[in-house]
This record gives sequence, structure tokens and C-alpha cells, in this order.
Amino acid sequence: DGLWVWGLFAEPLYPFMLLQLETDKIVLPAEEGNEDDADAINPLKLFVQLNHQREKEVGVILQGGEVKVREMETMKADPFGAATVEIYDEVAIGKLNVEAIV
Repeated sequence: DGLWVWGLFAEPLYPFMLLQLETDKIVLPAEEGNEDDADAINPLKLFVQLNHQREKEVGVILQGGEVKVREMETMKADPFGAATVEIYDEVAIGKLNVEAIV
């Protein structure tokens, strides 16, 4: 979204930038002769909230953040089962570090 990127160059309206990355399916190496039984990591949507701050001498500086995935669960919203609601929980799976290259 252009507003998020624009916030890095103008006076930031929000103290962070939201980053979403999508991965492809990753097939893990299998033992010889068992290629059909190879394990795989399913596609994921990764989310990171990168904080940023403005310094007079340097400008806008991005800081790293936690990489999270959302685990979705669909639940019934009423006792009759006519409506459902999706509830998600964000699980941290790592960190993203950001360094300026000068």
C-alpha cells in the first residue's frame, strides 16, 4: 500500500510498517528411493511489523521485528451452525533484522 511506503519519506503518520511475505511450498530432501514420501513445508504467509523512527542527521531508520505466522481456526458463531467466524492467533517463528547499507 502506497501510504505505508510514503510514511517512510514524509513525516511518519504511523510508527511502524507492516510487511507481508508469501512463500512457495518447499519440498525437503528425502532419502534415496523414497522421493514419493518426501516431507514439505506448506506455503506460508509471514507477517512482520517494522518500527521506524526519524533522526535529523540520518532520516528514517527501520528497525527489525518478529516474524509471525497466523494460525486460523474456524468456529461456529451460533448454536445452530448457520454462521462461522475465523479466529487467528499470531505465532512468532523468528526475527527479521534490518541494516542500512551506506
